[in-house]
Amino acid sequence: ELDEAPRSSCAILEVSQSLRALGYPVQIEARPDGVNCFLLREGRRGLVKDGNGFRLRDSKQMIPAADLLRLAQDEPERFSPNVVLRPVVQDCLFPTLAYVAGPGELAYFAQLRPVYQAFDVRMPLVVPRASLTLVEPRIGELLERFRLGLPDLTLEPEQLSSRVLRAHLPPDLEATLAKARESVGEVFRGVGEAIAAVDPTLRATAGQTAGHVQGHLDQLERKAVQALKRRESEMRQQVQRVRGALMPGGKPQERVLPLLPFLARYGPALLETLRAAIDGPGWEHRLLTL
Repeated sequence: ELDEAPRSSCAILEVSQSLRALGYPVQIEARPDGVNCFLLREGRRGLVKDGNGFRLRDSKQMIPAADLLRLAQDEPERFSPNVVLRPVVQDCLFPTLAYVAGPGELAYFAQLRPVYQAFDVRMPLVVPRASLTLVEPRIGELLERFRLGLPDLTLEPEQLSSRVLRAHLPPDLEATLAKARESVGEVFRGVGEAIAAVDPTLRATAGQTAGHVQGHLDQLERKAVQALKRRESEMRQQVQRVRGALMPGGKPQERVLPLLPFLARYGPALLETLRAAIDGPGWEHRLLTL
């Protein structure tokens, strides 16, 4: 690494550019003058290539290349690999046939292939690990009721609640009540005219009856508004309960919640359920209803 710096950093930058162009995120942010090891001097210090020599990162202190190479020969314990070289050094010392990786590690290893090639170290076969979200029965009912998928749960809490509320609240309640009031007015005007032909003194009674009906509509509207507020509060709580169970903090469940509480609730049989769930074709993420 010291002899050929910054070759490995340039290789990381090149593959990172290709990954970004394809729309994939990168895990390692390299710099074109980066040296992918640390020097233990007054703590762990990063190194950068500077002309024909080296410099401590965030410092102006220069180290001639010959001096640093001599130090590496005489005191190799003063050097340690960084995030780029660590797996390469590890697989050089203890060759790995296959590595079972999570989503973040898959992206990480995608950047490392040219570094393995640069140092002529065999890169292990990277196998995606099984990826599951455990859905308990009550959470599954709410998920189905609100017609939510995992991508929906990555929304911010307020965005998610608003989307669910808009989909479930009556679309034209206010307009329907306004139309009912208008219809009551029209009907009782006709009733007033008709009944006045029988007895003119009853016209006022018809108007009073219309007022009573309008009052009942107003009361009905107030009750509906109160019910909607209660329903909204309940729905918000339920939506956040689903999000907290399946995507806590907007992160995948498997990266936040431990397995032990599920084992305590469902017992050792859960392990067999998990084995059966992951014993299938494909590597896509799965929802597992318990």
